Amino acid sequence: MTKYFIYARKSSDSEDRQMLSIEAQLEELREYAKQEGLEIVKEFTESKTAKAPGREIFNQMLIELEQGHANAILAWHPDRCARNMLDGGKLLHLIDQNIIIDLKFPTFHFDKSANGIFNLSIAFSQAQYFVQGLRENVKRGIRQKVRRGEFPGMAPLGYINHPKSRTIEPDPELFETIKYFLEKYAENSISQAQLREEMFKAGIKTKYGKPLHYASVRNLLTNPFYHGVFKLKGELHQGSHQPMIAKATFDQIQARFNSNPKKLNFNKYKKSFLFPGIAQCGDCDYQITYEQHTKKSGLVFKYYRCSDKKPNYRCSQRKYLSETKLAEQIKKLVSRVALDDERCEMLSEIAHKMNKDEQRLSSNQIEKLNQELQTTKDKLNTLLDLHLDGDIDIEGYKEKKNKLIDQKANLEAQITKISQEGNLWLEPTLSFLKSCNQANKFI
Repeated sequence: MTKYFIYARKSSDSEDRQMLSIEAQLEELREYAKQEGLEIVKEFTESKTAKAPGREIFNQMLIELEQGHANAILAWHPDRCARNMLDGGKLLHLIDQNIIIDLKFPTFHFDKSANGIFNLSIAFSQAQYFVQGLRENVKRGIRQKVRRGEFPGMAPLGYINHPKSRTIEPDPELFETIKYFLEKYAENSISQAQLREEMFKAGIKTKYGKPLHYASVRNLLTNPFYHGVFKLKGELHQGSHQPMIAKATFDQIQARFNSNPKKLNFNKYKKSFLFPGIAQCGDCDYQITYEQHTKKSGLVFKYYRCSDKKPNYRCSQRKYLSETKLAEQIKKLVSRVALDDERCEMLSEIAHKMNKDEQRLSSNQIEKLNQELQTTKDKLNTLLDLHLDGDIDIEGYKEKKNKLIDQKANLEAQITKISQEGNLWLEPTLSFLKSCNQANKFI
């Protein structure tokens, strides 16, 4: 007597998205069994891909078949049972040993003749061919995206995967916020811990409503995607997406990140002090610390002193200095750089004249940089030819290509900087002169 196992499988892989769900398969198979008068002994259901061997429930079903609990299988299609040659071979072997005497599929006819077994083996092979072909199509699609400069993955924080264009675009809600925090870290005005805390306050959190993990913060700070390139399998590629920060800013972040600086000491009194973190001890060169004392009367006294943390050294400047006296010292220092109106105007005119002279050189600088950029591009093409011809191994290719891509990004950043912003020293210089002039009015 023929006894059947029902086997229904649903994979999460993309090629199975249009396949009937497990519940729909069971309904169809039960109805089919009723129409055909089949005796169903047990139902097996599984949510796992069949591209590779190792399905626990499928293997358990084969064991029970060998134990004689049933001798036939009812499934929606042969590819529900096997999409790899090992599992397909097991089923064919059990048929050959007469352990499985029948296979039934509503969408495929099988009979236990030489021709039927041959057709079944062809169905298993077609299922595997489909999976392998799909895998190659996906790989080819990824390679094409990379050639276009599109990152084939989830967009990093501050960007989104656009559902229509299938490209990565700036997140309208987070792009400027993430840019602000990256630039703030590059300026050395915030530590990693403070960055994490400030981002949480700004609403940037995990899906569980908690601050980002420190690993996520580190990924944010070290991801080259933010300056216009992306890394895939250890290889850098030029991106077509909109950069968030300049290459120079990214390099500043890496220099600070790799130096592993100490976290800044922002305590609860910081906002009430006038001069936190602006001075170093003249004796030991260590940071000046600050604290306040409140008398019973309510009067608050603020003091500054050397932190005295230099190893194996006893600093001579451990006495407290009141904020009032420190302010007097700072005022004297400021007076040394203060400029009156006449000198400020004279120096400003000199700066403008120097800027005009340097602007004439900008076109020559851009031309020279463009020549270097073209040379770098030629080197990239030559390197690719060497790799395709087998004259350089993959590791050597990646290493040299990463250096050239980084060099190319630096040159493009310099060209953009000169073209769009000109000589950047003028505005800071004028701002400094203005500050010196204002200092003259406050001393």
